[in-house]
Amino acid sequence: MGKKENIQNYYKKKYFEKKAQERETSLFKPSNSYIGNWEKAFHNCHTRKSNFKGLIDEFKQRIESLFQEGMTWENYGEWEIDHIYPLNKGGEHSVTNLQPLWRHDNRSKKDKIL
Repeated sequence: MGKKENIQNYYKKKYFEKKAQERETSLFKPSNSYIGNWEKAFHNCHTRKSNFKGLIDEFKQRIESLFQEGMTWENYGEWEIDHIYPLNKGGEHSVTNLQPLWRHDNRSKKDKIL
């Protein structure tokens, strides 16, 4: 094995070690399960803005309380998390300003306040 291959292997090893460490320390482990979907929804809200105000339990309880007929965590993706008062109109990125909306409704709402 030459010097070039040794260097490549070194960086590959470092990359995969770093990714493994991130997975172990991450609060949001990827999953295809029921729990994975609400974690994914929270993760999308939490990481989109660094100033997200809310905790995971509060988020889950709030969104579930606003589910429309047919909404479940299992079909997350058919519905999305919407800001009731859009951020660009002065709305906060907080748990109390979020609601679940069917994807089509959310896309047609855009940045309107209904």
